[in-house]
Amino acid sequence: MSERFASYLATSEEKAVGRNILYLLTERRETLEHLAKGVGVPYNTAYSWVASQLLPTTDEWPKLCDYLGITEDKLLNRRLPLQKKRPKARLR
Repeated sequence: MSERFASYLATSEEKAVGRNILYLLTERRETLEHLAKGVGVPYNTAYSWVASQLLPTTDEWPKLCDYLGITEDKLLNRRLPLQKKRPKARLR
């Protein structure tokens, strides 16, 4: 991962990465155990990514992107293009 990506990540982007990982896993009908084994990290680390408690290290980014079949840019987006937008709550 380049310095550009490291400097780009902020709190909202951290949450977006976790949501995007979880979304891709549910689309593929896979579990965190599959992700952890596929990327070669402990289960606790994969859980921390999804819970937005920890971001992947520079060594883990390429492995994670290869496993998910997505580029780093798309993983950093706030919303993946396939995600449905949530309807806004109506105020009465």
